[in-house]
Amino acid sequence: MLSANKACGVTTVTDPYYSSVSLLLPMSANFTDYSSSPKTISNTNATISSAQYVFPPASGYFSGSGAYLSYQSPGVKPSVIDFVLDTTSTGTIEFWVFVPGLANNSILSIGECYWNFGLTSGGNLSLYWWTGSANTITYTSGITSNTWVYIAFVKSTNVVQIFVNGISKGSQNVTSVSWGTAAYGDTLRIGHTAGISVSDLNGYLSNLRITKGVARYTSDFTPPTAPFPTS
Repeated sequence: MLSANKACGVTTVTDPYYSSVSLLLPMSANFTDYSSSPKTISNTNATISSAQYVFPPASGYFSGSGAYLSYQSPGVKPSVIDFVLDTTSTGTIEFWVFVPGLANNSILSIGECYWNFGLTSGGNLSLYWWTGSANTITYTSGITSNTWVYIAFVKSTNVVQIFVNGISKGSQNVTSVSWGTAAYGDTLRIGHTAGISVSDLNGYLSNLRITKGVARYTSDFTPPTAPFPTS
């Protein structure tokens, strides 16, 4: 949902939920967070590349081998995405992704084994979480290589619904994560995980936005045709 203000013939598009955005990474020129409360993002070997982009001039490139971004909330659950760890919180994760080949790739993860969301070699989306044992849900998604795809992960308390290019791919119940500070449990990683059989992301990301407390989509919708507003 967007709103538009027009003054002196200039239309400015704004986000009515901008104050609830916990992380906003356009990745068009840098890896700066443009949320209302900017976070310090650590970069390990990820680059900005003009080789592929959904919105010009560039996107974030992750090589598939030790290239990722991270955000740490020392000693506590990663604050930008902690709503995924319980069954009472709500939030939305959305981004564009482009992969040159399909593989079991991590896109977002918490710690080395607590929570992971990513792609499968069959072109599907997979959600993993730890409850003392491993839990996995696979959403049949029809993702293909060499194409920009828009993904939305919408969690309403204990139900996660996945959208691909604005089309719902189903909803599933989840349970609370057995979380701890060990094994980097206080760190969100983008493009990397460890401890489970998933590889680093080999591909491109653009316009990653995380919104806490808001389920932005509840039915099929039209994907954005411009970068996310930064206000």
